[in-house]
Amino acid sequence: PLRAGNSWAQSVWEFGRQDFIDKLKGAHPGVFDRDPVEALLQAVYKSDIGEMERLFGIYQYNFDERARQVLFPAAVLGDLRVLNRLHLEAGDGGFLDREDSNGLSQVHHAVMGGKAQTLEFFLRNKAPMNSPDSFGRTPLMLAAMLGNQTAIQSLLAAGAVVNTADFDGRTAHDYATMQGHAEVARLLELSGAVASGVPSMVE
Repeated sequence: PLRAGNSWAQSVWEFGRQDFIDKLKGAHPGVFDRDPVEALLQAVYKSDIGEMERLFGIYQYNFDERARQVLFPAAVLGDLRVLNRLHLEAGDGGFLDREDSNGLSQVHHAVMGGKAQTLEFFLRNKAPMNSPDSFGRTPLMLAAMLGNQTAIQSLLAAGAVVNTADFDGRTAHDYATMQGHAEVARLLELSGAVASGVPSMVE
């Protein structure tokens, strides 16, 4: 079979050499019928470890570029087997700092997914926990906005910065208050959080 190290096989796909593709299709049925990144994304959505292994045996994925889009839904879905295998393939944890086009880190996505063990996976592996998105909002702010007390406790225990502000000057405490999460606001206060004094957004 075509191994992941055979970068020429990936190049055949990316540069559209149809003559080579036709020959390879005959030798390896099904291999070049789908976009490799889309195929991996579908395997992630299905938590199909076997298919992921098959794809990793064929393609050399560059998680610095287009293939990084696979990392974010994996963080939301939170299957630890998938996450471990992806990050092993991506460089044994070397891609934990990758962000999507909106500046959302994998920790942001784990918070959105709402699974405590997924967030713990990223925190345990030292993924950046204070990285802001394109609006300056950190994962702690997102957890406060969503009212996710478990995520907030995990982030605070891991050393998340409490009183950092987004580009509008709002803190995690502000987001908890604006969304009516009084218990979350009190939890943050126990860790030294304060309101910024910036007016709430108009409804």
